[in-house]
Amino acid sequence: MIDETLTMIPGPTPVHPRILAALARPTVSHVAPSFVETFKRALADFRALCQSAAGQPFVVSGGGTLSMEMALVNLVPPGGKILVVTQGYFGDRYAELASAFGISPDLLRSEWGRAVSPA
Repeated sequence: MIDETLTMIPGPTPVHPRILAALARPTVSHVAPSFVETFKRALADFRALCQSAAGQPFVVSGGGTLSMEMALVNLVPPGGKILVVTQGYFGDRYAELASAFGISPDLLRSEWGRAVSPA
């Protein structure tokens, strides 16, 4: 039985029995035929959702910063330049990452909630 008392500290955290049951299921190898088929369906569904039949989605097992780093180091060489349109934390973070990889960011700051004109 799970204690229904809400504790507002880092732990312990009550977890719904449905979630505990899902976590108790056996894991499936990333090379198992069932996983491969499920993954193919997930990618196809994502392409349909994005209305991009020819696009290649990437599933990244990591935080958003990892995805940002992957985009930078695979598209821009060290010493290269990028334009970062920023409205705050994430744009500024992208510029910091670029600098860390030897990429020169040119920042175009915009007020939060305002569209940036292509001009």
